[in-house]
Amino acid sequence: MAVVVAGQGYCTAASVAPTWCATLALLLLLFAVTGHAGNKLPVAPPCDKTPPVALEERPLIGGIHQGIVIRGNKVGNPVLLYVHGGPGRPVYPALHNDAQWQKIESLFTVAYWDQRGTGMSNPPDLDVSSINLDRLVEDAAEVADYLRSKFGKEKIYLLGHSWGSVLSSYTAMRHPDLFHAYIGVGQSSNQARSEVETLYWLKAKREQQTDPKMLAAIDQLSLPQTSAVGPWLEYLLVNRPLVHYFRGARYDRVVAADEYAIGMADLPHYTQRERDINELALKISLEQLWPHIIGTDLSETVPRQTLPVFIFQGKHDYQTTHHQARIYFDNLLAPLKRFYSFEHSAHWPHVEQYEDFERIVLRDIFGRTRDAGFGDEQSCNK
Repeated sequence: MAVVVAGQGYCTAASVAPTWCATLALLLLLFAVTGHAGNKLPVAPPCDKTPPVALEERPLIGGIHQGIVIRGNKVGNPVLLYVHGGPGRPVYPALHNDAQWQKIESLFTVAYWDQRGTGMSNPPDLDVSSINLDRLVEDAAEVADYLRSKFGKEKIYLLGHSWGSVLSSYTAMRHPDLFHAYIGVGQSSNQARSEVETLYWLKAKREQQTDPKMLAAIDQLSLPQTSAVGPWLEYLLVNRPLVHYFRGARYDRVVAADEYAIGMADLPHYTQRERDINELALKISLEQLWPHIIGTDLSETVPRQTLPVFIFQGKHDYQTTHHQARIYFDNLLAPLKRFYSFEHSAHWPHVEQYEDFERIVLRDIFGRTRDAGFGDEQSCNK
């Protein structure tokens, strides 16, 4: 398996002797510990014959109707709330045709929530000032409550990707009783330092280029010396296409520029208006949230979680760098925490190395393997 794992319970260099930390990490690796006294993770049922789930709903969340696509092979499976990145970019249009990722629906009932101001959660009369961190955290908690009630679950799982990992980190910290565990993917923690590392990486790529246009694009990159949105938007318009081109977003392939729009057009969930304003919605969300993203260090604002934390990070991620995610993980206090380095992935390790991701979910998060029969249709039919 091309994944390197690290993990521990409450253990930091400042608080525990290094020898004990190393011993604890080794025990976690050898025995695949998935919980500890007073905070055991739930075990998935070995077989569930309940029917599949395929829903598109727009419940009232935070005073507005917000869209959720819910997919799963068995309604009785654990529920996973997927909190998308961007900000301002619903994830279901990017994933609904991915054959590998669709396998997740045998493990979870997955709820793809469009955040306030995006996709199905963007009414014409929306007050854009409500697109702020505190309101989004409460929206996420309300969505989690809605899902718990709908599927009869005491708790659900929370997955945050990219910007969604920031939002989910705050949500897990403020509302831990709603969730079995927090799963961070492409974890963002100190975006300002991440952008510095990404710029150095891009400048190093320059040495391998001969195309004048590519050289000019790299040469014009200079980090804004402000948290103001305008200069950062101009910078990202040049930076992010280069990150994609050099496979710092998807390591397995370069994503076509029109791929997302095509994915959204394929889906009946979205109205024509929602499709037409998609790029504007992305811009507005960035304008509202970027100052917080670039000015936040989660090591200071979310230094502790009271639920298990699992972080999945691609070694080649240059949207939210592996190095900064690992720094945050090392500083974070949690009753159980594990960090997985995906050797052949960038910003989407759960998709790029799905089979590895699934094995970790079954072994470390559910505490089971497929050999035990979970998710195995054949064993259900015996």
